[in-house]
Amino acid sequence: MQIAENETALVAELSILPDPLVRLEWLTSQGGKAPPLEPAERTPEARVSGCVSEVFLQASFEKGRCRFRGESNSPLIQGLLQLFFRIYDDTPPQAILAKRSNILEQLDLARHITPTRLRGLGAVLDRMEGFARSHL
Repeated sequence: MQIAENETALVAELSILPDPLVRLEWLTSQGGKAPPLEPAERTPEARVSGCVSEVFLQASFEKGRCRFRGESNSPLIQGLLQLFFRIYDDTPPQAILAKRSNILEQLDLARHITPTRLRGLGAVLDRMEGFARSHL
């Protein structure tokens, strides 16, 4: 399963940083390197409700696979979005719906993220799963 493989690779990569807070700092720094959305892509329909920060998600379906891009005005959330995209981007809808990632727990990050932000990240995953469901 591609999602489990993507998670395993990310855990191995980020376990080099033994402190979860250092992992969060690194993810925050990496989020700023992601290409931004075009202004026209930041539409009310693309905005993920339930997030404290502004989060915009763009999804497309190409050759039987779901593609995801997005951005947030929060550097932390931007970094975490990129983590989710590395797990879910370019995967078939069935794989997305078969397993919800628990990467934040695997990397011991969830306990360092506020409950409000965790709910917002859950809303992002819900939106990604909804997109996958619509392309079964």
